[in-house]
Amino acid sequence: MDPLLVMKEKAYPFLSKGRPGDWNHTLRVIEFGKILAEAEGGDREVILAALVLHDLGWSQVDYSDFVQAPIFQKKETQSVKDHMVRSTGLAEEILTELDFPPQKKALVLRIIRHHDEPEIIQAMPEIEATIVFEADRLDRFGPESLERYRQMFDGDYHQKAQEFLAYGAKTWFRTPSGKRMVQEFMARMATD
Repeated sequence: MDPLLVMKEKAYPFLSKGRPGDWNHTLRVIEFGKILAEAEGGDREVILAALVLHDLGWSQVDYSDFVQAPIFQKKETQSVKDHMVRSTGLAEEILTELDFPPQKKALVLRIIRHHDEPEIIQAMPEIEATIVFEADRLDRFGPESLERYRQMFDGDYHQKAQEFLAYGAKTWFRTPSGKRMVQEFMARMATD
């Protein structure tokens, strides 16, 4: 059986109990990760494992502080920090069960542990960390995620989101492919 499919099957019970839309978010970022890995290189197995498992921890934390925090302060909430720790622990269990290669597992876990900390993840020298971060961030610009966030957050989210995403488009992306993809999303958002 396809190892990625097995990993997704193990992740689904957690992702279906996390924040609304976490499963579909994961499916989208996997696709972004494939595109970025094809263009930028890196170990595809590490990238896809990290993307499948990066948000498992939302199923284990109370994320009400995340929902209530202003958009530019969401990454500072306790639940964001806790979900990265919990995701790392759950990912380690799944990767161990699947006999994932130890060196690759260590990198996957390090990426997951810091995936929502741009200042740390962008300083990591491995292209895999950059690709996982960019794939995860790209999903914030798509129409599915904008609708998901509109439902999850307060009524004026859309207005605040435009400013936040414009900031992110300038600061989150380092790879040529990531920069190109985010500019395409921004252009689409401007016409919607």
